[in-house]
Amino acid sequence: MLLEYNCNPDLCNNENKSPLLVATRLGFTEIVKLLLSHNCNTNIVDRDMISASHEAVVVNGKESEKLLLGIKSDMYIRSNYQESALYIASLYGRTDIVELLLQSKCNPDLCNTDNVSPLYAACCNGHDDIVLSLLDHGCDLYKSDKDNKSPLYVASAKGYTTIVKYLLEYKCDLNLCNTDNKSPLFIASCNGHIEIAKLLLKGKGCDPNISSNEGKTPLNIAATFGHREVVEVLLRHKCHANVCDNNKRSSLYNATLKGYTAIVKMLLKYNCNPDLCNNENKSPLLDATRLGYTDIVKLLLVHNCTPNFVDRDTISALHVAVAVNNKEITKLLLEHKCDMYIRSKFQESALYIACRYGRTDIVKLLLQNKCNPDLCERNKESSLLTASRFGHTETVKLLLQYSIKSDLLYKNLWTALNRVKGAADGDQAVIKNLLLNYV
Repeated sequence: MLLEYNCNPDLCNNENKSPLLVATRLGFTEIVKLLLSHNCNTNIVDRDMISASHEAVVVNGKESEKLLLGIKSDMYIRSNYQESALYIASLYGRTDIVELLLQSKCNPDLCNTDNVSPLYAACCNGHDDIVLSLLDHGCDLYKSDKDNKSPLYVASAKGYTTIVKYLLEYKCDLNLCNTDNKSPLFIASCNGHIEIAKLLLKGKGCDPNISSNEGKTPLNIAATFGHREVVEVLLRHKCHANVCDNNKRSSLYNATLKGYTAIVKMLLKYNCNPDLCNNENKSPLLDATRLGYTDIVKLLLVHNCTPNFVDRDTISALHVAVAVNNKEITKLLLEHKCDMYIRSKFQESALYIACRYGRTDIVKLLLQNKCNPDLCERNKESSLLTASRFGHTETVKLLLQYSIKSDLLYKNLWTALNRVKGAADGDQAVIKNLLLNYV
């Protein structure tokens, strides 16, 4: 009635929303038809640059969108965020509307302010049918976002296997990396998407050894996050097993650090070097010992790792095993001929450390392996002196039992008598008696 009396169909409210825009948003199709039949302006936008066509997409109003396209409304109006109607339809999975827009020759490559294309938006949200429609209409496969993440990269990251298949069928570049130099294979490996990793590796020209800006390869990141199946498929495709990241951490080192025994076993099977150290010169063996991963220690020793590597403080795996009171690992290291006489930057031997902390079982083990009890640290304190000073009675007994009588021993005994004051009252008397009886 109002329109019949020449009411202006284009008068907008204080937010610049026209009657057509509001009717479209609320799904009032009959009102939309009436407004269009009275030649309303289809391209009026509100304060956010949202048009009636945008609103039709958001509410999935296929009929309204068809009506708008039928009278040649502008398909290329973009919101404040540079979002076209096709972009929004691709983002929200409006398959029928995407088809309508593409059939109307809508440009499939218009991006938003983050440089996200309709294809990227569809890939990111798992809209398989829309991805295929966009590909069939010749969209740009390589339109990447502001971080240079391609549609293939984001589909690989999200685990959308079908979409990855579609993209590969259209000969997408498998090695296109983002700004951090992370490839689609890298992100698939990082997130444990085994089927996508297989697809990418089967693709022509896929490089499994591209390193990120941090120096991490797909194998390195898969090992770090414990994705065993991904690690296995990468190794079968002859990726480089000994590449280290910028912190000189190898795939084996990272798997060791997390306690992934099965992955460590697999890497060693493929001849991964067990002696590659990180930037602090810590070997896989040293950190496996520190963390108490006995099974990994066994695997490393069986595969002939060097048991005598020391870190920047000249701490060896044996030092660490003693310090954390791990008798089983200490025994394993001794069985594999580790050097008992390596000393830290403070000139502390493994035996000295064991005596200082009262690790009686480990002290016995070291002495049974003919460890010299008379080595001193940099302040000339022997194992006997430190055990006495800290009141470790049983340790003192063992040391006296395995000591060879000599001038050095007697000198140590008299010094120990003077230093026993640091022990508890009860221990003082016992230790003094032990020392005096030996003298």
